[in-house]
Amino acid sequence: MRFLNFFKCRPWTAVDVILYKKQKHGIKFLVVRRKYEPYKHYYVFPGGFVECGETAEQAASRELEEETGISLSFEKQDQFRVYSHPKRDPRHHVISIVFAKEVKNLENLNFKESKETFDIAVLSLKNKKEVLGFDHEFILRDFYSSLMA
Repeated sequence: MRFLNFFKCRPWTAVDVILYKKQKHGIKFLVVRRKYEPYKHYYVFPGGFVECGETAEQAASRELEEETGISLSFEKQDQFRVYSHPKRDPRHHVISIVFAKEVKNLENLNFKESKETFDIAVLSLKNKKEVLGFDHEFILRDFYSSLMA
């Protein structure tokens, strides 16, 4: 029975990207609004699933460009943390490798919406009113705490 469960429930691998800019009293960060479920109409960090044959760094670059039009490369040292709670995504057990990169001109980047997103925003942690989808609220708090440590 354990052998069958091994193939039935294999976690999927995903990436999420935090683009941020430090401010005097907090940070600003980039989010996209989802067109589809789960978390339809919620803001989330850009991200998605790693495809066969690509590294997590390549997936982070590809997903960021697909969802925002922003072309950036990621290196291993840009990895922030891994999040693996089995219930973090309602579709399946998804393990996400989160990348973070500071971008000095965050507000001046040229964004483009994608087939999966309909709004791209730069939010301020200080004035944020929106609740982020998935476990991205937890990831944001975790990330901000690590910056302030």
